[in-house]
Amino acid sequence: MNKLKGIPPVVYMNLDHRTDRKEHIENQLKKWGVTDYSRWSSSRFSTDKIDQWRHKLDLMLLAPSDASIVMNEFTLLIEWYQSGISEHLVVMQDDLSLDSVQYWPFDWQMIMNRLPYNWDIVQFYHCHDHHITMHLNPREWHCSSAACFMVNRFFVEKLIKQHVQPDGSFK
Repeated sequence: MNKLKGIPPVVYMNLDHRTDRKEHIENQLKKWGVTDYSRWSSSRFSTDKIDQWRHKLDLMLLAPSDASIVMNEFTLLIEWYQSGISEHLVVMQDDLSLDSVQYWPFDWQMIMNRLPYNWDIVQFYHCHDHHITMHLNPREWHCSSAACFMVNRFFVEKLIKQHVQPDGSFK
């Protein structure tokens, strides 16, 4: 059974020089029959190019590495939204392992059927050692991770309205 059948388009984030991670995530996706995926170059807003893009973001509260992640993910979401190619998008990091999919007692269709009607963003990965709630729950302060998440168009439209200025810089 293909447990990821019906997954929305996937975009994985990958630095240009990390061809090993590109191969890793593409092999993971192919193993589970995911064919609608593409690569996002995280080198686009890399820390070594910060002088080229720092004007787009208030860096006072962010470390350069965090600013790079924000710029890459937010720009990816904006470009996806403007493309109009789908209603939902899954974003993954290139080092994500899908090995646990084989143990899921559910499939992608069940995930989609169980989401609240008004969902905006769903985080699928948790990377901290705090208590993990094993059911759908609101975000908590200690459960941050952008390794794998899904957004809908409505959510990205809200992000754009709240955080993008007319000149393309972020508020």
